Amino acid sequence: MFKDMSNPGDVENYLDIIEKNAMRLGRLSTDLTEMQMIEIGLLDITKKPVNIDGCIDEVQGEIKPILDNKSQTLKYVRHLEQTQVPCDKLRLSQVIINLLSNTSKFSDDDSPICLDVRDTKDGVVFTVRDEGVGLAPDDIGEAVHTFPGYCEGFCYRVHGARVELHDGRIWAESDWVGKGTMFFFTVPSSG
Repeated sequence: MFKDMSNPGDVENYLDIIEKNAMRLGRLSTDLTEMQMIEIGLLDITKKPVNIDGCIDEVQGEIKPILDNKSQTLKYVRHLEQTQVPCDKLRLSQVIINLLSNTSKFSDDDSPICLDVRDTKDGVVFTVRDEGVGLAPDDIGEAVHTFPGYCEGFCYRVHGARVELHDGRIWAESDWVGKGTMFFFTVPSSG
């Protein structure tokens, strides 16, 4: 199963793989626990004023190694008059990181990914846009809940529930297979 472990480069590579898999399993375990808590009504969120730019800075730092691995770039576009939104910062970050991570996974190397955040009459809308494989029109309605390959839909159900706990909503749009996808979610500006 393992090659000759006398080469330090091979050992370092295997340790890196082990670390990434352990982190992924930890996130999955957290998601499973949270989904169970959401389903039985025990997960509460704590809404506090969160500085959006500060939150996005932290997200960018966390997602950078994933994007760097594929030489992808993240463009953060901000169209906000307000600087804070009442939300649970951990849950908000989890949703953004998951959307960016999956967008990276289904996008080509060296491709741009855009995170757009803007004020609307319905609150703050977060949009993650890629130039990846895209979705067929028939798959759009199911994208957020059951799109195969995106954690078999489980991750999006968890994040959809996290968004709904904020009285927001999550959805996807695509111009067609091969044209990329846009994932959106809203968080109310007050509340």
